[in-house]
Amino acid sequence: WAWGASRRATEGLLRVLRRGLGGAGVGLADPHGRGCHMQSSVAGFRLGFAELVLRQIAAEAHRLDVELLLLKGAALALTVYGAFRDRPMGDLDILVRPQQARRLWDRLREDGWGLEYESGEEFYREHHHLPPLVRGGGSGVVLEIHRALLPPRGPFPEEADVSWEHARRLELDEGSVWVMAPEDQLIH
Repeated sequence: WAWGASRRATEGLLRVLRRGLGGAGVGLADPHGRGCHMQSSVAGFRLGFAELVLRQIAAEAHRLDVELLLLKGAALALTVYGAFRDRPMGDLDILVRPQQARRLWDRLREDGWGLEYESGEEFYREHHHLPPLVRGGGSGVVLEIHRALLPPRGPFPEEADVSWEHARRLELDEGSVWVMAPEDQLIH
C-alpha cells in the first residue's frame, strides 16, 4: 500500500485481469505471466490484510458504541463480490454518524494510526470526512472516516440519514457494520 494510489490501482487491476483471463482459459507468457501472478498475489495479500484491519476497526467501534456504514470498495467486497480480495480498492471508506466520527478517529489515533497527510487540517474542518488515517507498522492501510456521503458544497443535495434508514446490518467477528441498500450503493 505504501507505493501510492497508482501502484495500488495497477495491482488491483492486474488481479482482475489475471482472474478474467484465467476464466477465459487465456494465460500470459513469461515473464509477463509470472510478474502478473506475483503482483496479483501481493494485491490479494494486501486486500486480505485490509479486511483484517476493517474487522479490527469494527470491533473497536463496537466497544465505543459507534456505528459504521461501509462505503465504496469495502461495502461492495462484502455484498457483491465473492470475497474481500476480489474487489480492488485503494483505501477503506466508512460513514459514521457525525456526532460519533471524532470519537472513533481520536481512538484510532491513540492506537497508533497516523495522518496520511501532515497538513491540511483546515481543509478537512468543513470536509465530508476527517483527515485520512494510515495504519501504523508499515501496512499502509488508509482509512477515511466520513461524516457525510458527499462534500457539503457539492452539486448534489445530501441527506446522510437516508442511507442509514435503508441500510442493512452485517455481522462481523466482534462487531457489526452497516451497508447501504443496493440502490443506494449504486447511486453513491
